[in-house]
Amino acid sequence: MSVHLFYYAPVLRRPEKKLLDLMAKSFPEAHLEVFSTAADLALRLIRPRGGASIAVIVPGGGDDLEEIHHVRNMISDTAILVLLPDEDEEGRARARRLRPQYIGLVGRDTAGVISVMDRMANARWSRRNLP
Repeated sequence: MSVHLFYYAPVLRRPEKKLLDLMAKSFPEAHLEVFSTAADLALRLIRPRGGASIAVIVPGGGDDLEEIHHVRNMISDTAILVLLPDEDEEGRARARRLRPQYIGLVGRDTAGVISVMDRMANARWSRRNLP
């Protein structure tokens, strides 16, 4: 299974680093790309790629989500998970504009996030390989 994982976090603190490490261990065959600016992630997401694509976004602020939102229509084939730094309603509302498949909090239920990613990768791979 060809899976592309895109991980965006402007700062790699302990929770962000822990999730990144767990992603690398849980998906050893995946092509993992890490970004520290929303602009770089947005540019990469609009370039073609084969296989299933999953973007994990850990925004530093609302501006990050706005930059990615501008390219959302061009990346409809990419599953998006947004992990917010806190339970701020404004941040959650901005995250919803991306139409993510999952919204959670960074540092909480990391194993659950990996499980969601695994299900997404399998579902997207299956759809791409239908006869």
